[in-house]
Amino acid sequence: MMYSESEQQVIDQALDIIESKLTRLPYTFNSSRSAGQYGQIQFGNLDYEVFTLLHLDNQHRLIIIEELFRGTIDGAAVYPREVVKSVINNSSSAVIFMHNHPSGVNEFHMLTEELQKDLSRLYPQSK
Repeated sequence: MMYSESEQQVIDQALDIIESKLTRLPYTFNSSRSAGQYGQIQFGNLDYEVFTLLHLDNQHRLIIIEELFRGTIDGAAVYPREVVKSVINNSSSAVIFMHNHPSGVNEFHMLTEELQKDLSRLYPQSK
């Protein structure tokens, strides 16, 4: 989607404000919206797909951001075993899985649904 020059300036200013708040550590991800804003800033302009983990402590404060896998414009291989190793190695109490769609297609496909099931079995949400 193309924006006019003035629209892009407004978007850039808004993203700068969000980024300034997200870079103050320890940052707490207290909503899916704050995680989504972070993802938009970090991955919005990439021309390749990444699968990233945001490792959180028990108060959902950011421990570390880890780009675990990198792919091409239309996919990245994700290995659940490596995800688990990363979670253990970083002593994460919670994680947020993020990936982008540089091709512009935001439809879930069977592989994504299968991956979501695998990862949710490995790291179920607490109740």
